[in-house]
Amino acid sequence: KDIPNTLMKKKDWPTGGTSDDTSLTILTLLSLEKSEPTVVSGNFLNLLRIESEKLRGLGPTTRAALGLTVKEFELRSIGLTNGAMMRTALLGLIYSDREERVRIVRALAESTHINFAVEKAIELSDLFASEEKLFMKSEWQPPSSGVSNEAQETFAAVLYVSERSQSIIDAMRISCSLGGDTDTVAALSAALVASRAIQPEVVFDIPWLAEVDWNGIPGMRKAVENAFGVMIQA
Repeated sequence: KDIPNTLMKKKDWPTGGTSDDTSLTILTLLSLEKSEPTVVSGNFLNLLRIESEKLRGLGPTTRAALGLTVKEFELRSIGLTNGAMMRTALLGLIYSDREERVRIVRALAESTHINFAVEKAIELSDLFASEEKLFMKSEWQPPSSGVSNEAQETFAAVLYVSERSQSIIDAMRISCSLGGDTDTVAALSAALVASRAIQPEVVFDIPWLAEVDWNGIPGMRKAVENAFGVMIQA
């Protein structure tokens, strides 16, 4: 597909507005005030409840956790979606000690998700922390119907995109070409490509960067400070 290198308008969505992927990642980083896993997961759930009315595009698992309406066809996917993996992936760059990282990721993931969705969250955070991301290979092939929001398929799609990307923009464009849950695949694969530093590009060179509604991402500065604080302590 020919994916234009520009932000496009979407029905019922503000131009330049970010999705729940950004918001939930910010809330996760803000929850890292303490190192005790139960405290971290409790912090996340409290922040989620406080900010719930401001969050756009929430998936069925997060809506269920908040007691919000879930459509009948979404019921079978509750707890098995890619939300936990999305919001905890960057913890692989923050916690250098795997045992500690697994405890934190598991606690955060299990606050909303179950089974393989939790395990995939741990696996992806491990990948972000590992040099193996330089040598990834993927035999997965994208379905014609687009990538679902199911954790295992999203994980496979992220590996597929990252293997084929030499830059952040590559990852975003390939992700969009797959269809389906493109924002999650793009966010994770672009972050993974950026973290492995293959032909790094200056982020300010992204042509549509100025069109992003940065004012719509409250707490970003504090979230970054929290992340750096944890890294320094480790």
